[in-house]
Amino acid sequence: MVYIKGHSFSSETLKKISETQKKNWREHPEKYSARNMATSKRMKGNKWNWRGGIIKHSQGYICILQRNHPRAYMGNGYVKRAVLIAEKFLGRPLMSNEYIHHINQNREDDRPENLYVCQNRSEHIKIHKRKSIVFSNLILNK
Repeated sequence: MVYIKGHSFSSETLKKISETQKKNWREHPEKYSARNMATSKRMKGNKWNWRGGIIKHSQGYICILQRNHPRAYMGNGYVKRAVLIAEKFLGRPLMSNEYIHHINQNREDDRPENLYVCQNRSEHIKIHKRKSIVFSNLILNK
């Protein structure tokens, strides 16, 4: 008996499986070509859950598939749409320390006039603190 992934197989069964696999490879080489095997995981167009390379991030940002972009997330290759629009508007890639701020606080509104490029994280945090102070003053004054 041989155990593979929690299943036990006799030596006769393993021989039958091996022969069947070899037969399939001979009869359908196009299915098992190196190119097809390498690209099958990347060919998204035929999969039921493919959304055209656009997803909504868990924090509400719209992200676009750009695997070779310097700001692409390591796990999936998506970049925030606001970053791409800001880079196009500026005509240069964003620096690693630059942050994008949505002026109207709507993370889905990526119009160039709604985006502000902060020079560093500190500046971005100060903008958010100022807005919360102004907002709380408006509530207290009513």
